[in-house]
Amino acid sequence: MSGKAPAFNGKSGYGAISRKNIEQLAGSSHSKKLPIRNRPVKQEEPTMRPRSMQCSLPFFRTCLFLFLACAGSGTISAQVVDTPRTLYKIAGDALSLPDTSSRVVQRPLSVPELSGIVWRNDRLWIVDYNNHIVRQIQPDGQVKTLAGRGICGNYDSVGKSALFCFPQGVTIDSKNIIYIAELGNAGVRYIVENFLPKETITVVGTSLPGSKGLCEYGVSIRLKAPCAPVAIVFDEYANLYILDISGLIYRFNDSTRTMQIIAGDALIGYPGSTDGTGADAMFNRPMGIALDRRTGNLYVADTGNHTMRKVTPEGVVTTLAGKAGECGTADGKIIADPKITARFCGPRGIAIDKSGNIYVADTGNSTVRKITPDGLVSTVAGTPGIKQTVTGALPGTIAPPLSITMIDDNRLAVTTSNAEVLGINF
Repeated sequence: MSGKAPAFNGKSGYGAISRKNIEQLAGSSHSKKLPIRNRPVKQEEPTMRPRSMQCSLPFFRTCLFLFLACAGSGTISAQVVDTPRTLYKIAGDALSLPDTSSRVVQRPLSVPELSGIVWRNDRLWIVDYNNHIVRQIQPDGQVKTLAGRGICGNYDSVGKSALFCFPQGVTIDSKNIIYIAELGNAGVRYIVENFLPKETITVVGTSLPGSKGLCEYGVSIRLKAPCAPVAIVFDEYANLYILDISGLIYRFNDSTRTMQIIAGDALIGYPGSTDGTGADAMFNRPMGIALDRRTGNLYVADTGNHTMRKVTPEGVVTTLAGKAGECGTADGKIIADPKITARFCGPRGIAIDKSGNIYVADTGNSTVRKITPDGLVSTVAGTPGIKQTVTGALPGTIAPPLSITMIDDNRLAVTTSNAEVLGINF
């Protein structure tokens, strides 16, 4: 059989699945067991793709839905510290984030790269790029592997039988549905998880439309759908914004099933730093995206340019902070004079709080930065040039941060290159 199984539809076994099916499944009571006919049947073992074929995997425009039916009402209290202005560890140790949900602690096969993180309902959801898995830090502080099993592949199945290939970004919508940007398979995957009395069913499937071609086919492919999605975010109208590392921002509308490019030039195909509207704007290997829900503006961590970019709902792109091509550590007010504008160095992750403050995982500087709505840039945590984590009073020092999420208005969670999940209290 082929290396890709059809998705479980929650009604009659495996078959086509729609958002309506997912929401019906998500809305079912978790106090009742699914009937036998609703449970996924055992699938044949998939055919593995050799590592040499990873760059030529087919495009499967897919969504990742992960329902939190039994979210609980606690906090990550086993690990969270309430002391103000403190840097502390939530999970992980040097170069490892072991699975602690079973009696035997299971360590990943490769050094984890925790490339994406999101918080919702007292849980942290994390994608591990190097190990091709989706993880969860539960309210009791345990780390659990939800899907994937350490092998690069593209296979829709149940729980750890499913295969991912270099998952990169993660987000969640207002209905507690989780989406994952999957770089290796050039798409967005969905998982459906029902917490039942004695069993957990996790279904991975495909649903986003897109080209069936390969990335190297070029312009015609990039015009239709993302080639290398690295970060994703939702707006309040259920539009999914997909950031492609090639420098394109796509908007996918689930109601109309349409995809369009709102910024970046698919015809150019090479990096740049030009501001402008729509196709006139250029990026350089951007890695992070976030939405200011007060204004509808998108903010992009333009990693290759060492800058932070702003994208209005009309697609107007401007450079918010930093100078293209110049890596630096300077804090300060964002003003017109480029000689004294704040500097960044390879920023990757980005998060925004309810007041419009922007928090940046400034990877090259090993710091977390803050940009206020009035344009003041400051360093929240970490010391430039020191690439090892030392917890305690802020600013402390941190290993290069990779991804970032808001826990609440006064608390962040950050992943680092040392496979740590850190908490930052303001």
